[in-house]
Amino acid sequence: RIHVEVGAGIDLHASWWGMVVDGIDDTPGQPGLRLRDTIMEVNGTSLKELEPDDAEQRFADLLGDGAVVLVEPHVELIGMLTSENPFDQEALQGDLTRFSGDWGVQLQVQPGNGPCHGRIILEGTQSAVKAAKAELENLMQFYVNT
Repeated sequence: RIHVEVGAGIDLHASWWGMVVDGIDDTPGQPGLRLRDTIMEVNGTSLKELEPDDAEQRFADLLGDGAVVLVEPHVELIGMLTSENPFDQEALQGDLTRFSGDWGVQLQVQPGNGPCHGRIILEGTQSAVKAAKAELENLMQFYVNT
């Protein structure tokens, strides 16, 4: 929906995967759209793998009342990191920061009970989380086995 005076009524930022929804105004409202969802295509044209300025411009050029958008949900995957030996929390955080940038996802590590445990939250678009999951498991195995 596009309102003559307020436009689409959504706040967005560009990511490697498309345009991420940061806010949705009541007017005109966007039924079915949720915060942190990602608009991947507009009218069949992909917004994926573009530089931020290019994604924003392409989105602005294509969006209009009645435009057909492909939206992918934001998902969270939660896992536990448990090791018999303490692991280097600082090194892990550095690796996860690099991993996040490489895969276009967000990662959080929450300390668990003691230096051998932690909770890891992987989040992003459904495609990004699905694509990153196996590689994240490999990275976590390195910390569990050292």
